[in-house]
Amino acid sequence: MRGWLALFVAALLTACRAANLPSRDPGPSLNVVRIVDHRGDDEVRISSVRPNETPPRLTPPPTRTPTPTPSATPTATVTPTATRTPRATATATATPSPSPTPRLGPDLRKMAAALDGVQRMRASLTGPADLTQEITPDRTRVYVNGTRPMELIVQGGEVFLRNGSFWRRYPNPPAYVLDRLDKGVAQLGAMAGLRHQYALVGTAKARAGRCFDWQVLDPLPNEPDRICQGVFDDLPYRVQRPGGVTVELYDFDQQIDVAEPWPVTD
Repeated sequence: MRGWLALFVAALLTACRAANLPSRDPGPSLNVVRIVDHRGDDEVRISSVRPNETPPRLTPPPTRTPTPTPSATPTATVTPTATRTPRATATATATPSPSPTPRLGPDLRKMAAALDGVQRMRASLTGPADLTQEITPDRTRVYVNGTRPMELIVQGGEVFLRNGSFWRRYPNPPAYVLDRLDKGVAQLGAMAGLRHQYALVGTAKARAGRCFDWQVLDPLPNEPDRICQGVFDDLPYRVQRPGGVTVELYDFDQQIDVAEPWPVTD
């Protein structure tokens, strides 16, 4: 009981001493300044305060409104519009086909000169004989048609007749085999010096193409009574003689080759 009482008395004395102690005032010189915020030249200061004082109201730093930087006004770049140059439209001009020139008669000299410049051609004869010739500068192949067909080659002054795979000389051939048909037509030039009357029958179609079909109104006994002259090349396409003999020329300067007759047997 005494121990508990002693403890109680000691606690009571301690409390009384504490109540009689003077309070310590730090004084105005104990204010402590603290920098709360520092941004450039702006500074916010807060001081420590006594327990019995109301703390000062903090003034927030002025909010700096950024001065807007004027944006550069975009300069509109004007792209030049390409002006299309109108292209000239080519207008196809139709080339007129040459029209046949009306004549008073066939140009015999021009026909003879044009035929003289041809080296290779084919010619046919109808009438008393029916044959076809392949004419080259070196030799002529002759096909005789009819009941007794023959193939012959005229070379120089000789005539060779095909006999199967061989050739043999043909003695005493008829004149129509030896004569080149183009040579007889070339004699038309001799008619140019004579005065004849002609009548244009019209435009005919021969093997070589279109030709002027002239009728000789007053032919001599050995002259043709019908001449067909090429419309554009003036070549003689067809010549008719009295009695129904007709010579027709075509395939002018085409690829015509006549081989030499070989082998030849007697």
